[in-house]
Amino acid sequence: MIRSVFEQRLSSLKRNWALQFSTLVVVTACYLVVSISVLLSQNLRKILTLWGEDLQMTVYLAEESDPDQVQVLQNKIETNKNVGKVKLITKEAALQEFRGQMASYAPDLLNQNDILSLIPASLQISLNESVAGVEHLKILDALAGTLKAEEIVTEVSYGQEWVKKYSQFLFYFQRGCEAIGIIILGAALFVLS
Repeated sequence: MIRSVFEQRLSSLKRNWALQFSTLVVVTACYLVVSISVLLSQNLRKILTLWGEDLQMTVYLAEESDPDQVQVLQNKIETNKNVGKVKLITKEAALQEFRGQMASYAPDLLNQNDILSLIPASLQISLNESVAGVEHLKILDALAGTLKAEEIVTEVSYGQEWVKKYSQFLFYFQRGCEAIGIIILGAALFVLS
């Protein structure tokens, strides 16, 4: 009797091997797609975190800025616990750096004194190393909002456009992966049942 039950099971397995194999392939493919999408999503988020760690804010100062006003602003920025380093780049230092970078690309531009006089002084701000990479954009946004209200500040720049666009892309990519994961999970459950 045990032998006959075993033979029935064996013959049943032989008949359904194609169904079992296809089920195994579908479930494996589902897990593979979900795993790859999670891995890709995590790596894209890690890229944003690494880029965020290298972000620096440049605060361009007005032409008529008084050195005392600049020092007061610099001290005010340095009191922020999230700020690591604030470096003043004078108009002369910015001009020298610009000349050094552009010497081989556009040597004729260096003779244009009226164009070169448009280079402003600025403050280079980097965040404290203890600030988590995922918090950088939020902190820089808040700091930029505060600094734009200062009368000697003409512009604040920290690459916010590409960071925001990349963050939006990452958000929609993650939502798409979640939707695909739910569909695949439903399909896998349907196949298994």
